[in-house]
Amino acid sequence: MFTPEPVQVDFPYNPDMDLISYANERVSFNIIKYRWKAKTCRNIYLYTNLLGILFSSAVPILINLKINQLVPTVISFLVVVVVSLEKVFHFRDRWKNYQTTEESLRKELYLVETKSGKYKGKNYEEQFDLLVSSVELIIEQERKDTIVVRSAEIKTDSKV
Repeated sequence: MFTPEPVQVDFPYNPDMDLISYANERVSFNIIKYRWKAKTCRNIYLYTNLLGILFSSAVPILINLKINQLVPTVISFLVVVVVSLEKVFHFRDRWKNYQTTEESLRKELYLVETKSGKYKGKNYEEQFDLLVSSVELIIEQERKDTIVVRSAEIKTDSKV
């Protein structure tokens, strides 16, 4: 029987990492990343829904105009594909998750920059510890929410 050996990780402490470098490297990077992900999912969601509406509206018109049956059939197929994309990839839910995460990270950054809320009255090291804990918790929650969204389709399919 194969028994894997434990992996040794040498993870040195980074004495240069402080509140400002953490905010610039980790928080700002993730704000930009989640903004891009939210915008991408939003655009895909809106465009696929728009295409679904336009294509599905065109099918009855094309049938009544007695156009070659292949055209409405192909358009109907495209409607099914476009609608199925949302059902499989959950662009709307992912857009909301990413946007919420971006806004939470931005809020955290503003709170620490203005020394407001939970950062008020804290010394520099306490603020740094609190920021790291809060940001990592926000990112962890987003990952959990994304897993829930992605596995939602699997759960509904298994009930069928």
